Amino acid sequence: MRHGAAVLLVLGGTLLALPAGAQDARRELRDVQKSMEAERSRQAEIERRAETLRREVERLRNDSIAVARALQTEEANLSSVEETLTALNEEIERQTRSLAERRQSVEALMTALTRLTRHPPEALLALPTTPLETARTAGLLGNVVPMIAREAAGLRLALADLRELRLETENRRQQAANARAMVERRRKALDGLIAQRTAARGDIEAEARQRAQALQQMATKAGDLRELIVQAEAERRRQELEKERQRQEAEFERRRLAAEAERRRQELAAEEARQREASRPDAGRRTAEIQRLDQERQAMERDHAAQQRREEERQVANVLAARVPSVRGFNRARGQYILPAVGSVQRSFGDDLGFGQHSRGITLRTRPGARVVAPFDGRILFIGPFRAYGEILIIEHSDGYHSLVAGLGRTDGTVGQTVLSGEPVGVMTADGEERPRLYIELRRNGTPINPQPWLAAGEGKESG
Repeated sequence: MRHGAAVLLVLGGTLLALPAGAQDARRELRDVQKSMEAERSRQAEIERRAETLRREVERLRNDSIAVARALQTEEANLSSVEETLTALNEEIERQTRSLAERRQSVEALMTALTRLTRHPPEALLALPTTPLETARTAGLLGNVVPMIAREAAGLRLALADLRELRLETENRRQQAANARAMVERRRKALDGLIAQRTAARGDIEAEARQRAQALQQMATKAGDLRELIVQAEAERRRQELEKERQRQEAEFERRRLAAEAERRRQELAAEEARQREASRPDAGRRTAEIQRLDQERQAMERDHAAQQRREEERQVANVLAARVPSVRGFNRARGQYILPAVGSVQRSFGDDLGFGQHSRGITLRTRPGARVVAPFDGRILFIGPFRAYGEILIIEHSDGYHSLVAGLGRTDGTVGQTVLSGEPVGVMTADGEERPRLYIELRRNGTPINPQPWLAAGEGKESG
């Protein structure tokens, strides 16, 4: 934008010094007017592109929130099916052991009965036993047969129950396979949306990476999380002031160039009128000068074309960055704050950790590769490793509140990005046999507080 006007100023100053005729002044006047119209068209195109891009990013944001919500539902369903499957397998093992023990008991009775039946009833009288013992033996024979029949009937029922359990287990196993396939499809769809969102943000993503590197250097020097948050907020304010300064400078330059172009247009109009009254200058010299100026103008326009495109891209990025989605203040978070991932609560705020220490947040056991989302509206303040916390993500809310999410295997957000509640920001690690742990802290003015009053209904309850 500024380069086209600058070219016209340079060329315009040269033309004023020439003894050009009215026809040449008229042509330059038309060129200036066309350039001004082209500049207005370019500015309108920049705004149109920025609006189109903003709508696309907003669509991707809403789609990613919806897919992430569906994915977490599928993850919860899969975990439930797998827990049921585990319980069924344990019950099958228990009943199998019980059947084996009962089978051994029946086999022992059958062995004893077989030995007794080898002697006919009259032979019992000939056994070297007392009459009382002989009567007891005969009574035992009369009791064993019904007992064996009852045990056999019980075994048949137990075997039927075991067959039903195995059938249900197979059905649950198929449900688990289907749920895993659905989770995988949701994950791929969400990863695709995140990739599109990253590509759409373009220059903003590059700037965010530079800011993240600067913050990472601060993290190595920060003594604790409170200090890190203070430093990150100071850096964020410095960046905002710098961007505002650049915006104001760009706006001032745009207005200055527009005023210069208008002044030049008026000068050319006056020059055209003046030259109508002037004597005819040397036509050959004037033609040569005009051709030389045309060549210079074309060369300068070619040189500035690429730079102008980069300038337009930067302006699109600035417009897009300035139009952030509407976020809710944290005073509206009570009962709306959500846990970032699906999992079982292993430790709650205030739990005794031993040695006089207490938990300052909530620890979840999640599925490997579980999706992590923003617990509430805010802006990403920090991403990166920090001391014993590992990979952490800090989201800045309003009114001095911050959310700390630690233990991620991968982060999908960028520093400075505005996120809405439920928007995907990372993924848990998928390595190792144990279920990974996700740690969440809610802080106010740098101090950890109990998040339970803010949690949505059903969130954050102990489940082992």
